[in-house]
Amino acid sequence: MSSFVRAVILVLGLSLGAMAGPAAAQQLTAAQLGAAEARLASFDALLDAGRMGDGVDFLPPPLLASLAARYGVTVDEARAATRDSVQGMLEEVTILESGHDFSRAQLKITPDGQRTYLLVPMTMTMQAGDIRAASASQTLMFEDQGQWWVLSVQPGVLTDLLREAYPEFAGVEFPVDVFEVLD
Repeated sequence: MSSFVRAVILVLGLSLGAMAGPAAAQQLTAAQLGAAEARLASFDALLDAGRMGDGVDFLPPPLLASLAARYGVTVDEARAATRDSVQGMLEEVTILESGHDFSRAQLKITPDGQRTYLLVPMTMTMQAGDIRAASASQTLMFEDQGQWWVLSVQPGVLTDLLREAYPEFAGVEFPVDVFEVLD
């Protein structure tokens, strides 16, 4: 199925879902969806290349500014430390398979009706030593400053920083990852 056909189907599906929300006028255009899908494909390419630490480049600048302020460092220092930390955590983990299913993205709107965002299903199979595991999660995507941003929304520091930088996400309940040991 072509990207255009997927975008049209997604626009129709998201439009119907958005009508029940407070801000149906904030639907995404086919161009916005195409840009989001392309951005997510770039993110997935990093994962496939084993460069998960470079995912920091997909975090919005206001979130990185909040991170820097919280720890008393510059934004560049926060970006570098995050990149190194994520890459370091994964040195003993091999990602066997991962990917997002953009065709199943859900259009959502923040409680204040000010920001439209997407939750995109992601699956990953990984191995650490003799343990193989799988996870299913939702990745948050939203547009700001003319760019689509991509981040994990599990409870913790990153989600707290998201809400500091983007208060409109206060009150948004994000789905919890499902993690399963396979063998």
